[in-house]
Amino acid sequence: NFLDMEAPLGWHQPAGTTAPSGGAAAGFRLVKSVEVPSTEGPAQARLAATSEVEDPDHTVYVSQFAISPSLPPQIGAAAQMSEILASADSSYSICLFSRQTLDIVGKVEGHAGPITHLSFSPYSPTILWSSSTDHTIRCWDLRSQQAVATLSAAAEIYSFDMAGDVLAAGVKEQVVFWDLRRIETTKTPLVTFDSSHTEDVTRVRFHPHVANKLFTGSVDGLLCVFDINQPVEDDALLTVLPIDEAINTFGFVGPTGAGVYTLSSDQTLSLWNIDECAELAKLKNVQQKLADRMKIDYCIDCHYDTLTNQLYLFTGTNDGDVGIVLVDATTGLQPGYLLQGGPRGGNATHGASSTNDVEGRSLLSLGGQLAVANFLARIPATGLCT
Repeated sequence: NFLDMEAPLGWHQPAGTTAPSGGAAAGFRLVKSVEVPSTEGPAQARLAATSEVEDPDHTVYVSQFAISPSLPPQIGAAAQMSEILASADSSYSICLFSRQTLDIVGKVEGHAGPITHLSFSPYSPTILWSSSTDHTIRCWDLRSQQAVATLSAAAEIYSFDMAGDVLAAGVKEQVVFWDLRRIETTKTPLVTFDSSHTEDVTRVRFHPHVANKLFTGSVDGLLCVFDINQPVEDDALLTVLPIDEAINTFGFVGPTGAGVYTLSSDQTLSLWNIDECAELAKLKNVQQKLADRMKIDYCIDCHYDTLTNQLYLFTGTNDGDVGIVLVDATTGLQPGYLLQGGPRGGNATHGASSTNDVEGRSLLSLGGQLAVANFLARIPATGLCT
């Protein structure tokens, strides 16, 4: 049973799935952190506080998230900014929340267009990077809450990632690279790859275990793999996976990242073996496949859980509910539960971020109209549902 718990508060059992012992609980909205005890073993779940981001002039939508890396405890001024959830909204601002309480601890502003991506430095929980359609990538020092560096591109920037001293970004149909060691003296890009994609590059990610491998997904339906040790694009291009669907996002699957999932704007989920360039599964129209078992208005993203070695798909409804679906290349989609009480007014462009914390729990942060919410769960090795 999901989470091996009895009557979890704020969770709802979808029709057609097995209820936990004790039956499904009636879902209700919690606005303060609530710990739900486990009936068997150490499994825990928490629906954390929902924090309102008020704007008296117009409706604000939270669109992007980043979760600070879990590093050794900080001291002094860095302590307050060491466990942060950063959220970008439609007013081009970035709000900083405590990961534990969702209290607002700061705010940074400076972009002149929609913020398209957020990422903390892998080496410091107080350094945050952001990209925007205003053609810039900005580096923020959260201790001073000021921008300490700005990189400029020739067009809108949709995504970026960092590995070592290299930052790679999707700039329209191009992939642009900067050397982070040189940005204090020159902000000129190191190199630009401009022939592999023909349409907007929507997602850029370095492989989690092979730092010189860069993956890029595009509206053109191609997932390209580059060796960034090669400065010439034709030499750097290692593999092209023909996804054949406009790629909205993608991520890595498996203990060594041997697999990759892609999620398209038309709700098609694909699973691929990278080394063999083989498609393992293509699940078209997720909403229709699960229509008789779980309400879905849009797909958010997937999260690979390192403890259970399983891939989960997060879905959303316009009422603010979040569905958790187990993804299996053989059996397809297995609906699990609905998290109730999330931000209302969601749609597929609204943000989500997920990670595993130092205790192995999966943290999911979501954005909608005027609100952000955290969902924290420990998923046992037995899996999502029975």
